[in-house]
Amino acid sequence: MTNAQETVPIHPGHALSTKPTRVLGVISLVLIGLAFNGVMNIFTSYGLVTQATDGHLAAGYAFATVAMAVTAVSYISMSRIVKKGGSAYAYTEKAFGSRAGFMVGWTILLDYLFTPMVCFLLLGIYLNAQFPSVPVWLFTLLGIVITFIANLLGTKFVSRAGGALISTTFVIIVVFVLLGLFHSGASFADGLASLVPTPGELPLVFSGVSLLAVSFAGFDVISTMSEEAKDPGRTIPRATLITVLVMGAGFVAISFVGAMVEPGTEFANVDAAGLEVMEAVGGPLLGAAFLIVYICSLMASALVSQASAARIIYTMGRDGVLPKRLFGTLVTKSKIPMGGFIVASLISLIALFVTVENSFIMLAFGMLVAFCAVNLATFKYFIFDLHKRGFGNLVRYGVLPIVGFGMTMWLWSTLSGATFVFGLSWVAVGFAYLAYSTRFFRTSPPVIDFSEV
Repeated sequence: MTNAQETVPIHPGHALSTKPTRVLGVISLVLIGLAFNGVMNIFTSYGLVTQATDGHLAAGYAFATVAMAVTAVSYISMSRIVKKGGSAYAYTEKAFGSRAGFMVGWTILLDYLFTPMVCFLLLGIYLNAQFPSVPVWLFTLLGIVITFIANLLGTKFVSRAGGALISTTFVIIVVFVLLGLFHSGASFADGLASLVPTPGELPLVFSGVSLLAVSFAGFDVISTMSEEAKDPGRTIPRATLITVLVMGAGFVAISFVGAMVEPGTEFANVDAAGLEVMEAVGGPLLGAAFLIVYICSLMASALVSQASAARIIYTMGRDGVLPKRLFGTLVTKSKIPMGGFIVASLISLIALFVTVENSFIMLAFGMLVAFCAVNLATFKYFIFDLHKRGFGNLVRYGVLPIVGFGMTMWLWSTLSGATFVFGLSWVAVGFAYLAYSTRFFRTSPPVIDFSEV
């Protein structure tokens, strides 16, 4: 089996390299995290989750923010130890070994691969609504092609493009919040009721939180950029914390203002409830602006999530878990994982044949598995491997990861039966491949070299 530390030598004229370029600072990383699951993501499931939480969307996001902030502490702790790309895959491998790392990486990979597919589906649906003469599949295919070409331009371009696209979402959100706060029909009491449910309403609030947790996936994507980050031991933790706090504050504020202007759970079209709330606040003009910005947000998310999927594939290929010649090398000029981008784009073509509902059912499964794994990895590695002791260490590396694990595990358990059927089927395929690649577990998968920064 190929040694994990073996690399392709680079000489003048060679086309391949295994070294990415470190170009991303804290601001760039935050923009990438926000672009992956931007604040505009709240409008994708606004009507659905408002009904699931019986009108307490703000409370649901507040609880989800707390759960994700606790989990983010585990990500921050592990990112200071593991400075290579790979997200929860690398963190789990560090604590539990290469086999467990592979299974977590395989599970979360489905989430990254499905996220751009959902974006392309929504892109086609919304544009078709405005231009009915053009079929949904054509808009979807065009989005896939444009995103693939954009990613070929390299990491720095992705960061700048994602930042430019995500900046437009902040403008529309600020306008929405300001207009909503001063809207003639706005009721602060209705907003407060959305944020503060009665004890009897809590079960309904919690029932929708598992879907809301997916909205915070952006802080996980930051960990996949460790090899492109400047001083990753400093920039990755800072960017992770900032991203979670900005997302949480944005989600709660939008939900609160939305409830002030449009209370209740009845919508003319639950799938387009975001547009309905926007028009209730600012009329058709704000609604039209929202559609434009929402399309930009979808493109930003597709751009960044496809780049993250490609880099996870690259990390697994570089370490021999996947075929190294196909997936473990970078194109020298632009330093991109070409094999990973090709695979991610081909899988996105499934968007031409499936519905949004069928695509969404996997997002929560993969992400919550990753969150659970990172919390457990933090607890095991710092408490049992490094033997961290003392009150502060026990709280940070013991109590908080266990609380985070418990919260995300509970959210995971509330997912639908269809989600588990689909998710566990994907896990079974990964387990079969792992058994085959390790000769039925007689050998170990290649080990990531964590000593190299």
